[in-house]
Amino acid sequence: MGQRLLDVNPDDEPVEYALSGILLDDYNPPKTIEALGLAQGLINQDPTRAEPYSLVGEIYYMRWKAHHQESDGEQARYAYLQYVQIAPDGDAFKKRAAALAAAIGRKLKTASANP
Repeated sequence: MGQRLLDVNPDDEPVEYALSGILLDDYNPPKTIEALGLAQGLINQDPTRAEPYSLVGEIYYMRWKAHHQESDGEQARYAYLQYVQIAPDGDAFKKRAAALAAAIGRKLKTASANP
């Protein structure tokens, strides 16, 4: 349904955001890649919106936890830090994003110190 709505109006940001979240709910690599593309497209359309950064962070975080690729951890951390920078004060996810970025940073530092 979401894809049909995007076919009618490709610039519908709320539909793109919702569709990327739906695709992400079912951790399936092809769907995850599609969700990542949608979320990154939203960032390209409006880099001042915080929400797509949380999706990108979540996708890379899931990939990092599954495959232990340092680059995925770095991408997740960067996306969460971007979210923290952009999200308004009082945002419900802002503290959690900061905590995730810090935890990822610590784990990456530990992993690089103990190859």
